[in-house]
Amino acid sequence: MPSRPFAILKCFVAASMLGLALAPLIAVADERLPADPPITIATVRPIDPDEANQPLETPGETVPASPQASEPGDAPQPLSAELPGPGQTPNPVDPPAAAAAESLPSSGTTDASGPAPPRVEPGLTKTSPEEPAAKLKPVPDPAPRGEVNIETASFKSITPGKSTLAEVQEAWGNPSQMTVQDDRPVHLYRVEPFDRIEVGFAEDVVTSIIIRLQQAVPAAPLAEQLQLGGIRPVLVSNEFGEILGQSFPERGVLFAFEPAGQPGKATMRVVDVILEPVTAEAFILRAETYLDTEAAASAEDLKHAIQLQPDLARAHWLQARAATSMGDTELALSSSAEAIRLEPANPQFLVTRAQILRQAGRISEAIPDVRAAIQNAESRPHIKARGFSLLGDLINSDPRPDYAKALENHMQAISIADPLISSPHPAIRIAAMEVMIDAHLGAAQDIAWGNWQNKKTAVNTWLQRASDYAEAMTAVESGFHTDALRFRVATRALAACVGAQGELSPADWTQRALEVGERMIGANQDPHREQQIAWDLGLALYDAVQIHQVRGEQDAALEVGRRATELLERGIEGSGKPANWLLVGRLYFRLGTIFAVNKSDHQEAVRWFDKSIPLFQKAVDGIPAHEVGRLGETLVSMGVSYWEVGNQEVALHQTRTGVELIEAAVEAGYIEKLALEVPYSNLATMHRHLGENAQADRFLKMASEHRDTLR
Repeated sequence: MPSRPFAILKCFVAASMLGLALAPLIAVADERLPADPPITIATVRPIDPDEANQPLETPGETVPASPQASEPGDAPQPLSAELPGPGQTPNPVDPPAAAAAESLPSSGTTDASGPAPPRVEPGLTKTSPEEPAAKLKPVPDPAPRGEVNIETASFKSITPGKSTLAEVQEAWGNPSQMTVQDDRPVHLYRVEPFDRIEVGFAEDVVTSIIIRLQQAVPAAPLAEQLQLGGIRPVLVSNEFGEILGQSFPERGVLFAFEPAGQPGKATMRVVDVILEPVTAEAFILRAETYLDTEAAASAEDLKHAIQLQPDLARAHWLQARAATSMGDTELALSSSAEAIRLEPANPQFLVTRAQILRQAGRISEAIPDVRAAIQNAESRPHIKARGFSLLGDLINSDPRPDYAKALENHMQAISIADPLISSPHPAIRIAAMEVMIDAHLGAAQDIAWGNWQNKKTAVNTWLQRASDYAEAMTAVESGFHTDALRFRVATRALAACVGAQGELSPADWTQRALEVGERMIGANQDPHREQQIAWDLGLALYDAVQIHQVRGEQDAALEVGRRATELLERGIEGSGKPANWLLVGRLYFRLGTIFAVNKSDHQEAVRWFDKSIPLFQKAVDGIPAHEVGRLGETLVSMGVSYWEVGNQEVALHQTRTGVELIEAAVEAGYIEKLALEVPYSNLATMHRHLGENAQADRFLKMASEHRDTLR
C-alpha cells in the first residue's frame, strides 16, 4: 500500500522637529560626509549638517584585502521525488514561471482537452491512451479572476471534512479493500470512470479522497476541466527542492505530479488528484511563495489563513513580512509580536522582528531580539548566521556605531554560513548564500565608515566578493530572483561607498542599480512592490548624490539627484512616515546647496528649499533626538540663501528655528557647543541689518561665548 499522499497538506504545519528615522528596507548611509565648501555672504555663513557626524579620525587598523571565505559549493545531485508521508514538510517554491516545467515528448501523453468530463462537483475525466497530445509546454499560473469563494471541493457528492462513513457507503457501496495507515482507516473504491479511489477517515468522517489517474495528464487543462482555472495554484516541494505537486488552496485540491528527475523542475503532469478540507497551510504556502513579488496577494492569503487557524504562528510571522513589504510598520510590528507570543523561542521570528524594528529606527529594541535569536538557533545554523549578520547591521546603524564590533559580527556570520552553502537542503543552502552576500556587504560598509587602513582596496574587495556570491547563487539556484539579488548588491554597495568619503566612484554601482531597478519596476505587476522598488532605487541614487558631492562632481550629483527625486516622490505620495518626509526634504536641500555653493545661484537654491520646508514641517513629530542637531544646521544653512534673495522674513525664521534645534541637541549631548557659533553669528548679522542692534549684540555675545575668536 503506498504512503498516504493525502496527508501532504497536513504536513505543511510541520514545515517642533525632532530627526531622521531609518528609511524602510534600505539603510541609507546618509550625511556622514566632510563639510561642504562654505558660502561666504557678508558674515552670514552656512554650516554643514554633516560635519558633526563624521567618524573620529583615530589611528586605524589594517583590514585584510581579501575576505577569507570559500566559494559557493557545487549544486547537489538530483534526488528521486516521491509524495511525502507524515512528518515530511513541503516547502514553498517559485511559481511555474520561474520553476520551469520540463518539455515532454508527445508520444504516450494524453490530450487533456479531449472529451468533456462528467459534472461531479466538478467531475474528472478518465483519459484515453489512444488520444495523442501535443508537446507539453510550461503554463504560467492564471491571473486571479476576481474574488474566489473558499469551499472544499467534492467528488461524487462526497466532501472531505463533512461526509461520513455511512454517507460514503450509501453512495458508493462497500469498499473493495480496507486497510489502516497511521492508525486511520483507508477504504479503496472503484468509482466510474476511475479504477482506484482511496478514501481516508478519522472518527468516521472523510479526511481525504485520492483519485489515482490511470495515466499522467497535463496540469493546466485538467485544472480548467475541474473548474479550478480561476484559482491561482502554488507549487509544492519537499526539503530537497523536488517539486511534488500543485495546490489549489481555495478548494483543498492537490495535484500530485510525475517525478521530474531533478530539484527545481516540475513535469506539470498529474498522476493523482487529492481532495482534503480547506486548510490554513495551503494559503500560507502560497503566501510565502509569492511574498517577494506580490505582497498584497500574499497579505490576503494570510488573512484567510489566520481566519481559518488564528493560533498559527507562522501565519502571523509571514503577515509581518508582508506588511513590511507594503510599508505598514504598525501591522508588521503587531503581527511579529503575535508570532513571538505564540512561539517565544522561534529564532526566525525573532530575527524578523529585529529587522522590522531596525527599519523603524528602534535599534536599541532590535538588538535584544537578535541576540535571543542567535542564542536560540544552535540547531539552525543558517538562522544563527543571519542573526550575526543582522547584529552587525544593527551595530553599524546605531547612533553611536562601533564599526569594529560590527565587522566582528559580520565575519562571524560568514564563518557560520560558509559551510552551509553546499547543503543538500535548498532552504538552508539559499539562506546561507544570502547571508554570505549580506554579510560581505555589511563588512564593506563597516570598513567604509570606520577607521581602517587600505580602505579603498578593502571595500572594493568585499563588494566584489558580495557581487560574486550573488552571481554564483543565481547560476546555481534555479529560478531565483536574479535581478533582486543584483539590485540588493548595487544599492548596498552605494551605501558603503558613501562612507569611503569620496575614495570610491559611484558611477559603476549607480549604473547597475539604475539598469536593474528600472527593469524590475517595468516588469512588476504588484503596485506595492513596484512602489517599494522605486523608493529603494531612489534611496540608492541619493547615496550616489552624496558621493558625487564629496568628490566635487556637482553636475553628476544634480543629474542623479533629479532622477532620485522622481523616484522618491512616487514613494512619498500618501506616506505617513516622518522618516520618508525628512529624507526627501534632505535630498531637496542637498540639490539646493549645489546651486548655492557651487553655482552661486541662490534663486534656484531657494526653489529646492521651498520644496523641502513643508516636508520638514510634516516630519516634526517623528525625528529621533540624535538627528535634531543635524536638522537645525540644515535650516540655518537654508536661511543663508533666503537672505541672499531678499526674503529676510523666511531667512530669519529658518535660522531661529534651526538655532532652537541645535540648542536642544547641545543640551542633550549629541553635538558640541561650538556648533552654535555660526548660527548665533548669522542671527547677529541679520538683526544688525534689520536695525535691531540690541538683538544683534546679544547674539554676537552668545557667539563669542561659544568660540573665543570669531571667524
